[in-house]
Amino acid sequence: MPLILFKYIASMQKLFTKEMAGILAGTLLLMAVVAIAMPKAEAAPGMVYMKIYNSKTGTEKVVIWKPNAYRFEKKAFIDADDIKVKKISKIFNTTNLKVHNTITPNPQTGTWHHFVVTIGSDTYKQVKFL
Repeated sequence: MPLILFKYIASMQKLFTKEMAGILAGTLLLMAVVAIAMPKAEAAPGMVYMKIYNSKTGTEKVVIWKPNAYRFEKKAFIDADDIKVKKISKIFNTTNLKVHNTITPNPQTGTWHHFVVTIGSDTYKQVKFL
């Protein structure tokens, strides 16, 4: 009787080990797929744009920046040349702009002489022009 019980326990242990190995392998595979898929979804590039409308000529110019930041980050830093930073500061009285809220885009618009300047974003909540 003890020999039969020992064989039964040994066979159950092999079966349990195979099942546990399968469950563990499946869990690890799922975690690996999720770990690979998530950064790609969150790391998609966003953009910050500036539209400059000239009311005298009726023309519009668009400048687009693609900052090195993730979509889920609350702040993005834009590397712009000194002249653009000075103009943005003169028009908006700051270089820190909240250009997106949590539900819908909320671009900031300002006027300077006969120019209407709009700065917005498809992802970021706040931008800082450096």
